[in-house]
Amino acid sequence: MIDKDRIPKAILPLLEAMLQGREDEINFPPPVFDATKGEVINFDIEKESLTNKFPVLRTE
Repeated sequence: MIDKDRIPKAILPLLEAMLQGREDEINFPPPVFDATKGEVINFDIEKESLTNKFPVLRTE
């Protein structure tokens, strides 16, 4: 499943084209993003760049 609310809108058409109707076969963003509190920040198709943010988590 693609979480359309958590990814840049520009990446959605590319994912849909690559997956060709199999969007339910993947998790994007991947589940590890939830565990690490990751976030997709930016996607630049011209530069072929995807920027993500992962905070440093402290354990007590």
